[in-house]
Amino acid sequence: MIKTVRLDLLRSASFRYSGPHKQRDAKLRYVIQQRGQLVPVHVRRVGEEPEDGLLEIIDGHRIVDALRELGQTEVQVHDHGRLDRREALTIAVELNENKGLLHSEKLAKVFKELAGEDRDYGSVAARVCFTAEEIESYSMLDKDFWETLKKKGPEGAVGNLFGDKEEEG
Repeated sequence: MIKTVRLDLLRSASFRYSGPHKQRDAKLRYVIQQRGQLVPVHVRRVGEEPEDGLLEIIDGHRIVDALRELGQTEVQVHDHGRLDRREALTIAVELNENKGLLHSEKLAKVFKELAGEDRDYGSVAARVCFTAEEIESYSMLDKDFWETLKKKGPEGAVGNLFGDKEEEG
């Protein structure tokens, strides 16, 4: 259900995909100034009582940031109602995949959480636009892989992933 709510009722989710990006954020503020908010922010209810109004952002953190910077007090939201964290993560993945904005390192963490300790990649695949094999591949990537990728590039990271050791010179 799409509706307008007060900005002060929204809080950020811990699984926010994108952080600040000076140029993109400036463009977003410009568009909002010129045309208003074009896309609703996706939220879920998180308060104790049905009508206490607390909403957690599933997708649209940058829009909320821009609206706040512009001094706006209201935001259009798509209220998904009460969802558990796993369902909210699933929606966030789907929305960001459709926008082409997924970040591989964050996606790996999300898939690990969604698959749980039993590593049920099939049940995750049934809910998102990835195959069980893709989810398993992402889930195998750990923090060391990403650190090596940043330091040594793709070949070094892949070698490290498969346990290859660097030759000493």
